[in-house]
Amino acid sequence: MGIMNLASIQTNEVANHHSPSWRPWPFGTPKWRLAILGAALPVQVQQLLIRVVGGTRLLADEKLEVAEELIAHFEDGLQRGRGVASMIEDFGDPQVAAQLIGNGKQRTRNMKNRLVQGSLWLGGLSAGGFLTLVIMFYMGKPQPSVDYLAQINKPALEAADHEKGWTIYRDLWAKHGFSEGGGFKSTELYLMNEDGSYGRMVRPSDGPAWQAATRRLSELEDLLEGFRVGGLRPSFGVPLHFDLSQYSEADFRALFPNRDYDEVKSATPSERQLMANSLISVLLPHVQVMRSAARLLIVDTRWALEQGDTERATRNVEAMLGISSQVTESKFLVSSLVGYAIHSITMGVIDECLHADVTFSDAQLRRMHAAIVKANLEDMVDIASERAMFMDIVQKSYTDDGQGDGRITAAGLELWEQISNTQVLSTEPEQGWDFQLVAKRTLAPTSILFMATRKQLTDKAEEMFSRMDALLKAEESSTAANKIDQELHELSIGYTPIKLLFPAIAAARQATVRVQVNADSVLTALAVIRYQREHGRLPETLDPLVGPYLESLPVDPFDGKTLRYQRKDDGFIIYSVGVNGVDDGGQPVLIRPDGTFVEDPKKEENSESLRSLPAGSYTTQRDYPGDWILWPRLSGQDD
Repeated sequence: MGIMNLASIQTNEVANHHSPSWRPWPFGTPKWRLAILGAALPVQVQQLLIRVVGGTRLLADEKLEVAEELIAHFEDGLQRGRGVASMIEDFGDPQVAAQLIGNGKQRTRNMKNRLVQGSLWLGGLSAGGFLTLVIMFYMGKPQPSVDYLAQINKPALEAADHEKGWTIYRDLWAKHGFSEGGGFKSTELYLMNEDGSYGRMVRPSDGPAWQAATRRLSELEDLLEGFRVGGLRPSFGVPLHFDLSQYSEADFRALFPNRDYDEVKSATPSERQLMANSLISVLLPHVQVMRSAARLLIVDTRWALEQGDTERATRNVEAMLGISSQVTESKFLVSSLVGYAIHSITMGVIDECLHADVTFSDAQLRRMHAAIVKANLEDMVDIASERAMFMDIVQKSYTDDGQGDGRITAAGLELWEQISNTQVLSTEPEQGWDFQLVAKRTLAPTSILFMATRKQLTDKAEEMFSRMDALLKAEESSTAANKIDQELHELSIGYTPIKLLFPAIAAARQATVRVQVNADSVLTALAVIRYQREHGRLPETLDPLVGPYLESLPVDPFDGKTLRYQRKDDGFIIYSVGVNGVDDGGQPVLIRPDGTFVEDPKKEENSESLRSLPAGSYTTQRDYPGDWILWPRLSGQDD
């Protein structure tokens, strides 16, 4: 740069200093530079000082001190008559001088400036680290490698057509609009409450309501027969899909009668949400409506008993138990719970059958027994699909390093937020400036720092799923459910995905205990009745039943002993000691008309108004005063 140009620049900078629009550093010329430019020194000296002071890499106030010291040094030399060229030559190499001056100043730096420099370094490092997080977060892409839906669909895909209930159900469902939203009506099967809500299911003693119900059943005979035949098949037979357009037209119209098939077929993948391609979004259109099938069969069984048609009643029982297994084919826990519910009400139907004024043949009793055994409860309850659903979402939200580990991604965080109904990273175009959206997107990369890694997340999930599996199979005590619930509650924010998706353990455990002990008690009751018919008397104990009638003695889940059996003048009872673990000699749990429980039946004044708690209303999460009477089930009160 020429001397004239430098002088021009210096003149302008000094002029700017005196200008009303002058702004201090960092928005204008730094003070140390202005000090040099404002000094009465030759241009060559000013140029040297600017180069030296600027190269010290010191803080602004330290540079000002150095500049003032160097200005004084050169002004003193000029006053003593030294030449400019001589002083510049004696000063030495500007770069070396800048380094020496900077090192010396840093060694004598005061605490304030040390803190300032540390803050600057920390800020620089933080900015660099955050930039790294941003790159890792937004550049990381999930790479799903396992088709979990194919695993879930395997039983339905491998079943032959003659093994599928759906080949019978499909046309009947389409005809009657039986699926959800299909317009199927069955209000005649219920007594209606004054407020218009559904009451209990009708019985032969209900007069006009019963007559209306039987007329409705007559209109549905083909549907009922379809359930009797299809319910005996081992598979429901419908593979599930993320994309509803993948269903055949016939399946779609039977399963989703309230949706437009042509509209679904014309939808493009880009119109679907991120969550739509995850197992959590897979619909189970057939599961809940199978409850309605069971209810139809319940009322039809009562009609069959009224008509003395024990064969139709037996076929209904077999169909209901078959349906309870079919709905669990997908192995989702919600399917298992629906299957449990259907299984449980079937136990009540068997109770009604055996207490009706009809006689079932020994062959029919054996068929009921075989149907209960075939509907294997251990196979019915499963969390395999819950596990698959969790792992599927993990593989679609984390990167994969090939060794089972990885980090959360932008797509993954968005997926989890859609699941929890909290959308932070919106994929929708924004209009104008949205500070909240920008702030959220800016902070999102920090999730890498506190979210569990892929391996940490999957290892913890596998541990908890294994413990729940053992819990549902009664390999652990019920108290283990509370322990798992507590651990879930105490998990850190980094394990939020587990807390969001882990099944309701206590409810599942309660359902497992109830359905298993109900099934065991009904199997035992069938065995006792068959023994009585063959020997002309009731057995003294349950021991003689093992072998000819039972594979083993039924176990009370609350104390690990055999379920209690007592002969009575009018028959027999089978009971459990219940949650409190106290054998009250078969004293049932009693409730008042208002639904409150009786703590001491002997002290209750209005004993005639009390009634026994039905087996189906018993819950394993309450410490009832009394025993759990399992047979007779008092099913007439269960509705």
